[in-house]
Amino acid sequence: YQTVRYLLEHYVNDFDWFFLVQDDTYTEAHRINRLVAHLSIDTLLYLGRPEEFIGGDTDGRYCYGGFGFLLSRSLLLRLQPHLESCRNDILSSRPDEWLGRCIIDHTAVSCTEEHEV
Repeated sequence: YQTVRYLLEHYVNDFDWFFLVQDDTYTEAHRINRLVAHLSIDTLLYLGRPEEFIGGDTDGRYCYGGFGFLLSRSLLLRLQPHLESCRNDILSSRPDEWLGRCIIDHTAVSCTEEHEV
């Protein structure tokens, strides 16, 4: 919650894409740039390694945080008005699963893999 809120408050107007990773993740930024170069910045994109929700009773998939995931500015802006309700209404001990549930509930966008883009 705090990370997404901070991005929305300070950086959402400065960048088209946001790649969220853990502090122990190696990233080749030039490959991410190459990936998004052909995508429309208006796309509601939630890109990463899709995982099933614990219990499997939820439609959609969340992006596993261990490998990082890419969010479009358009998606973050669509999510912004719902962030507080997600914080109060969604219970999950895993931040990546919490964010995935929030994204699916309020934007109807599920995690997608690179080859699906």
